Amino acid sequence: MLSKTRIVDELGEGALLLPAYLNDALAANDRVKYFFSLLQAAQAHANDPDQEISNLHAEREASGVEDSALDAVIDGSQRRDAEGYHIPLAARIHEQILAEVGLMMKPVTAAAAAPNAREFQRRLEGLAHAAPDLSGDRVPAGYVSAVTAAHRGTGDSLHLLVMDLHKELNRLQTEIAVESIDGAAVYGLRDADRSLVRSFMSGLQSTASLKFDHPGLGTTATRAGTKLVIQNDIGTTDAHVMIIHVTDLSTTLTYSDIHLRRVRFFQDLFESFDVQWEDIRSRQIAGLVESEEFYLCTGRHVARDHAELERYLAFLGSRLVFLIDWNRARKRLRQFIRSKDAIGILKWAADNDIGHRGFLQAGGENLIYGAIERAARTPIRYGQRLDEVLGKEAAVDFLKFVLRAASEGLRKSRSIRGIRDEITAELLNHFQSAEQTILVVASDHATLVAEIAEAVRSGLQRAPGMDRNQLLRTSARAKQWETRADELLNRAREMVSRAPDIACYRNLIEEQDDVADNLEEAAFLLTLMPEIVPANDIQAALQRLAGLVVDASHELIKCLGCAAHVERGAPREDVEDFLEAVDRTLTLEHQTDDIEREVTTRLLRSHADSGQTQLYSQIAARLEDAVDCISRTSLQLRDHVLGEVISL
Repeated sequence: MLSKTRIVDELGEGALLLPAYLNDALAANDRVKYFFSLLQAAQAHANDPDQEISNLHAEREASGVEDSALDAVIDGSQRRDAEGYHIPLAARIHEQILAEVGLMMKPVTAAAAAPNAREFQRRLEGLAHAAPDLSGDRVPAGYVSAVTAAHRGTGDSLHLLVMDLHKELNRLQTEIAVESIDGAAVYGLRDADRSLVRSFMSGLQSTASLKFDHPGLGTTATRAGTKLVIQNDIGTTDAHVMIIHVTDLSTTLTYSDIHLRRVRFFQDLFESFDVQWEDIRSRQIAGLVESEEFYLCTGRHVARDHAELERYLAFLGSRLVFLIDWNRARKRLRQFIRSKDAIGILKWAADNDIGHRGFLQAGGENLIYGAIERAARTPIRYGQRLDEVLGKEAAVDFLKFVLRAASEGLRKSRSIRGIRDEITAELLNHFQSAEQTILVVASDHATLVAEIAEAVRSGLQRAPGMDRNQLLRTSARAKQWETRADELLNRAREMVSRAPDIACYRNLIEEQDDVADNLEEAAFLLTLMPEIVPANDIQAALQRLAGLVVDASHELIKCLGCAAHVERGAPREDVEDFLEAVDRTLTLEHQTDDIEREVTTRLLRSHADSGQTQLYSQIAARLEDAVDCISRTSLQLRDHVLGEVISL
């Protein structure tokens, strides 16, 4: 890739590119020979228009020149006068010849062992300077001969320079015998270098399968003076290159990338090694496909011994696959979770040798959107992130599962449909987990309700003759429990706001919280009771009423506990236990209605003053309202279980 060679050249590692430069130079040699033939044929046609001559179309295509306009050059060439010719596109052809000779010069200049590099450069500059003005495609009479002359007695020419460069290229080819070490193209290595290249390649190959069908990870290695130089092209992005220098036990890596976030992500992968990083720098090269600006980071690691050096090189090689398509994966995950958390997931996937390419290859964000459509009973609103629905921790866990399932599934040749089904099942578990979690919150809330109910019953049993301070302490405990219940209510509301599937629990737990409010109010009213109750039968009725509230609160706890185990296909016994608990709360609600009326009747028939009558009526009403709320809560839970859970 031409732009890759530009980056490596920019980083001062031309020796690494010598094999590529040689290939480019030999191709340029074919093209420049075509241009020489084109000029000679154009001049021959201009001198003798009646002579039948080819337009060199086949030669052009064989040489790799793509400009089809050149096929008309020969036929359009004319002799103007004794001083010169008109050759169409002559100026463009001359510039192209100089460009092709420049490509032939590249490997000669890059090779430290090329003794004639400066002389070749001097000759090219002299010939370029001596070229005539070809503007308007006016060609002097001696131009074509001067360019294409192959006899040294008549002076230097571009043709002679090309011939000499071709000989030098052939010599370099024999010296640079490129071989392969575990997939790396190498040349000019010492024996000691080979084990280091093998270590790097062993790490590279240990994770290379995680890129799946994405191109990249091509590796070249050579020796440049005192250092072993390894280069990897990573992916297809022009400026995405890694160059590694190894001198004795010291390894210096230079990494270039157009994405600053990915540079920092790459640095974070080396937490297990002591790598000293220099400040990240920005550079520019005009004409790069993605961006003219790119970033450079340099890190240095000094091993304690040769074994540690080999371990470090293997680890370094194994991390490169996690840079391919990294930014694309980050953007896909960012649709479901914050960017910072998306990068954390990608880091986890790299640390666990899972990667993100499998996720992209299996469908990327469509895997997740499809799972949401199939798993969520209530649609997620447009623009809502998954962490807003499941919560951050659950969303992160689910997305980690998606990356693992996709990567492992593809490596085991599982179908995309099978991978999607597995992801959908996992998301269903998360939605069900949200329901299980809010049921636990509701159960904890119901337990506090039962504690307040017990406190109220105890206060009523001991109220006659009880010191008012004791009743105040009972009321204070009830207030503390009611405050904790409010905290659970707020937690449940927050969960419901994130998860549309459990929205039904909002009304349920708010109704349940009304129980706590009623009972806390009843506990407060107890502190206003006089020392002597107006009639024992009223006191006994209130105590029975408080006992029913305690029973109802325990049945509510049972309802919530049974609901956590009821699902489609659940054993009949679990469903029956749940429905019996619901039915018991309804029965208790009817009984409390009767007792509340009994208290009202007895109060009206007693000789209690209006203050006492109002106080005891309020206590009875709060207790009866509490059981009403419990009954409504159990009915809402029953409707949800029968209509949404078992019927699914």
